[in-house]
Amino acid sequence: REAMNAPPRAYMLDGLLAPRELSVWWGAPKCGKSFLLLRLAYGLALGVGMWGRAAARPVRVLYLAAEGEGGLGNRLRALHEDMGDPGDGFALIAQRMELGPPSTDLAAVIAAAKKHRAELLVVDTLARTFGPGNEDTAQDMGGFVAAMDQIREDAGVHVAVIHHGAKDTEAKTPRGSGAILGAADLVVKVAKGCAKVDHAKDDADGAELPFELRTVELGTRANGSPITTCLAIEAGSGPRRTVAKVALSPAAQQ
Repeated sequence: REAMNAPPRAYMLDGLLAPRELSVWWGAPKCGKSFLLLRLAYGLALGVGMWGRAAARPVRVLYLAAEGEGGLGNRLRALHEDMGDPGDGFALIAQRMELGPPSTDLAAVIAAAKKHRAELLVVDTLARTFGPGNEDTAQDMGGFVAAMDQIREDAGVHVAVIHHGAKDTEAKTPRGSGAILGAADLVVKVAKGCAKVDHAKDDADGAELPFELRTVELGTRANGSPITTCLAIEAGSGPRRTVAKVALSPAAQQ
């Protein structure tokens, strides 16, 4: 009776991201997964959802940028100009770190998450935070999963891990041991143009999350060349493309 009367499952992003859980977002190299997760996390810090899914309220975000640190400033500038300022609701740590065994930086990350009062923590990427272990062995991957569980439990956050897939875009699982997939509450495969929910705890599998990467100019360099980056947006939400009008025959019109 107590279990049946327990409060319903809460969401940070309706039907997709729930508090204190583990999600894995994986895809082939250069498919846009880091751009997508940065946009998703930044939006949630503002209380803005995606794909018609509402954010219940602004969520405090800590983003661990252990990969692609060099271009992160431009990406954040583009998001700031496009969406606004989340204030202190969005924070990041931009450096290499070791979270998998021996978990040299795990305690520091948990302390940072607590200090920030984070509710969502993004790990970008598994490969750059895994440590000296072997991704292909269940034992070492299990150690990484245990570290993610410790972050979730000690800091009270949802942990979203960005993970690489094989170069083969048709691959059905990410590279390395599948132990992390078995532990995840949400698994999303990211491909160019669309992410798809492979597995969701208590929610429907197979949901499609279309997006596109829009090139944004942020200014010019000293030599006159443009400073550009990419911004992940919902597919169809950007400026409409101009389509040339073509005269149709009566049959084609019909």
